[in-house]
Parts: sequence; C-alpha cells; structure tokens
Amino acid sequence: MKSSRSSGLWHTYCLANSHWLPASPFPSAFADRRAAAYGIPEVSYGSGTHRMIQQLLIAWCLMASNVVIHAYGVVAALERLRRQDFGSRRLASWTWLFVGLAGWIVLLHVAEIMVWAFAYRSGQAMPDLPSAMYFSAVTYTTTGYGDLVLPPSWRLVGAVEALTGILMCGWSTGVFFAVLNRGLKTAIRR
Repeated sequence: MKSSRSSGLWHTYCLANSHWLPASPFPSAFADRRAAAYGIPEVSYGSGTHRMIQQLLIAWCLMASNVVIHAYGVVAALERLRRQDFGSRRLASWTWLFVGLAGWIVLLHVAEIMVWAFAYRSGQAMPDLPSAMYFSAVTYTTTGYGDLVLPPSWRLVGAVEALTGILMCGWSTGVFFAVLNRGLKTAIRR
C-alpha cells in the first residue's frame, strides 16, 4: 500500500488489489475502518504536521461560517428591535420580546451546529447525520458527554468547535444584555 497526493487529495493505492481507494477532502476514519475490514492496511494522511494543518484549516473555515451566520442573524434581530418602541412596553410585552429574541438566537445556534454536523458527516467522522448533529450540539455547547467521539484525524476540529460555541454563546449573551440595557435606559428616561 502506498499513498500519493494528487489534485489536493490523498489517495491510497492498494498494491494487493491494484486499485486506488476513493479520496476525500477530509480525513476519513470510517474509510480506514472499511479498508481494515477488507484486509487493506490503514490509510496514511501524511505527516502529523500536515494532518494538524489540515484540521486547523477545516476548523477555521467552519468557525468563519459560524461567525458569518451569527453576524447576519444578530444584525437582522437588532435592525428589527431598533424599530421597536421600548418606552411603552409592559412586563408581558418585555417577556414576549425576550422569548422572541431567545428563539431567534437559538435558531442561529442550531444553524451553526448544523454546519459542523454536515462537515463531520461529509468527512465521514460520524456514521450518520443524527449522530453528527448530536455530537456537534454536545460539543458546541461544551456539554461533552463523551458517548460519541471523533476519530483522531478530527479531534482538533472538535476542540475548535467547542471554542467557537463558547464565543458564539458569549456574543449572544452580549446581545441580550444590550437589548435589556437599551430598554432600561428608555424606560428610566420616561
């Protein structure tokens, strides 16, 4: 078995069967397990440094997509709230304002979690999409049950997802504080 790099993807050539195993832009633990089940030795993804850089690049792209989703979502929410009259609000309307804002922000977080889950599934780091969604939600929220674990070739990506989740949740908390602060300032002035 030997490995070669062509068109940016690692391919593995099985000398015993004289064919190339399918390549993927992502490291694939399940492809390694399938290959092992057929008696094909483990696939090499290059040096440890190359693997780490690849993981960090994938993680950075996923983190950047989360920041874009969150930025557009928060700006949309703040634009809508900017048109609201905060001075005439009563307790019930304040409650519904925060319920709506919380629902919108949770929806943003779910969309961000889905981005990571699709990456895990397409990179074959998780066996199916429900498992990928569950793992991603547990990692993003830093709950970390440990019942599902990423293969070694994806572990650094999972760690960056946890850091991204912390940042996005902090950003959401800041938005809640800003809305409450604006409402209190308006109410005090009247």
